[in-house]
Amino acid sequence: MTSRSLCASRAVCGLTTAVLFTCCLLSFPAAALIDWAPVPHLTEADRKAITEIVERLHFDADTIEERHRLPAESKFYVIRSPVFVTGRRISWREFSICPNSDSDCANSTHWGVGNWRVRAEPTLQERWRFMDGDWSIDVKLGGAVSYAEAETIIHAIQRQQLRSALSDGAARTSYDADDIRVIETFDPLGRRFSVTLNSGSEGYLLEVQLNGDEVQLLIEVMYGADVGGESHSPVIAALGSDLRVDAEDRRHYQ
Repeated sequence: MTSRSLCASRAVCGLTTAVLFTCCLLSFPAAALIDWAPVPHLTEADRKAITEIVERLHFDADTIEERHRLPAESKFYVIRSPVFVTGRRISWREFSICPNSDSDCANSTHWGVGNWRVRAEPTLQERWRFMDGDWSIDVKLGGAVSYAEAETIIHAIQRQQLRSALSDGAARTSYDADDIRVIETFDPLGRRFSVTLNSGSEGYLLEVQLNGDEVQLLIEVMYGADVGGESHSPVIAALGSDLRVDAEDRRHYQ
């Protein structure tokens, strides 16, 4: 299937996955067996409370994973449904919970059970798989980004073919393509996009522009504890990227 065909099929994939999720909700019990292996420190009381939350949400739970929100290292947990793969589209549902012992959670107005509160209601998550020979990566795309546009950008980063147009004359055009998390539209008419690369607690936010098959690097912003973390947030916000989501992404579906 060509990139153009994949792009055209995104809406069809979305409808297909929605139907599959509906079928799962009807076919599986709400308190489906959760794989607790990733969180062995949770007590039996914790598991019972979390299972009750899953039941109340009528959620087809599959796995649970501990996360830490930057920069304060606030702890929370993501509960995920089984993953569906349709062509190069990967999708699943997830919601998050947090313990009352966490300061951010204690101030939450969300409902809960026992020592646990719902941090975020269930949402549908989506990633798109891109390949370059034997190499592949799954990336979140903004609504206005086509598969073909994202593929051109990703291949340029993977093959180290970015052309630097940085105003300060810096020549850096080499980044680890395995760290690409999100591609969003910054200026659709100007074919300018923001690309978030994240590796744990730090990474880069790039603004790039497509000029034919060439990808120009216009802006580079480094973020993370070593460069002041939240001090770059105004610039990051201006480029239209949610780094909080990127910092939490851990390729759980691979």
